[in-house]
Amino acid sequence: MRSSTTLGWLGCTTRSIRIAVTVTSTRRSPRNWGVFELRDPARRAWEQWTPALTHVAVDVAGIGVVESWEEVTTVDGDLVTFRSMTNFTVENLLLESVSTLRFRERSAVEASLVAARFELPKVRHAPDRPGREFVFLARRPLAD
Repeated sequence: MRSSTTLGWLGCTTRSIRIAVTVTSTRRSPRNWGVFELRDPARRAWEQWTPALTHVAVDVAGIGVVESWEEVTTVDGDLVTFRSMTNFTVENLLLESVSTLRFRERSAVEASLVAARFELPKVRHAPDRPGREFVFLARRPLAD
């Protein structure tokens, strides 16, 4: 069973992972497998989140031209804050959404999952995004 949960935020603490696992426990397979994916911080993907590189404009029937773009506002250690803008040009309506993502190193995520009592038999790259994301195949012992 594949989890649709993306854990780019994958817990600052072991407690956070336990909460995430509890919340997503209904998505785990009967054999206690979980799938976690997150971006590889070594790729520094946020450096490409500029208006010039992310700007998209689409003419939507009945709505008009809708534009969107992203822009990094702050990088503080492993935390990246960015702004996503959506502009409905006909209505002259500009919407702003600000988000912060944590880009944790693979070793830190592995340590957090092990501390949360997961076994990590496999860590691989996302097949549709090779080299850009890690996919952690983790298993909790059936006794948990």
